[in-house]
Amino acid sequence: MKREGFTPAEFRSRIEMRLLSEAVVMKKAPVSVSDAELKQVFEKQKDQLGRPESVRLSRLLFKTEKEAQDAVSKLKAGASFADMASKLSIDKLTKGKGGSVGIVPVSALVPEVAKVVSGLEVGGISKPIDDVDGFYVLRLDERLPAAPANFDEIKVQLREAVTGVKMRQALPQIIAELRKNAKITQPEAGKKSK
Repeated sequence: MKREGFTPAEFRSRIEMRLLSEAVVMKKAPVSVSDAELKQVFEKQKDQLGRPESVRLSRLLFKTEKEAQDAVSKLKAGASFADMASKLSIDKLTKGKGGSVGIVPVSALVPEVAKVVSGLEVGGISKPIDDVDGFYVLRLDERLPAAPANFDEIKVQLREAVTGVKMRQALPQIIAELRKNAKITQPEAGKKSK
């Protein structure tokens, strides 16, 4: 919320407005999505719906290159990556998770990191990587090849997405109709409105 510039109250208000608009659309013009429509959308978008080539990474962060190089030496000698993450790493995001970054699409990695990762074997430890935050040491935990989308596996999420698109498309027409048919009156001067 803070990153988007919303206060909690503003965020709550936006969610309420979204839910209200969805309820209005569903009442005025119920949106449905047939399996045939889903299959058509799936066929058009299946390249984007599949899982891209990804990696599961763990990382350590140090202030100095010497600290990072010492960590690489200890890891190659058999030290526990998770222990080093919790005791020595200054990476607040991964420190409590044994250094685990999780699964990251290769295309989302900065070019320098992607190059380093491409040269690692599973279980391999990188040399220190200089970054604005300090010096990173990476471990490649797993390689996940690109996988095509499976219609049955994503059918529910795809239906939600297509329904959302249809609702957003229908909303301007419904709002225009509501405005056209609305009877707004102003109370006469001196009289209280009900």
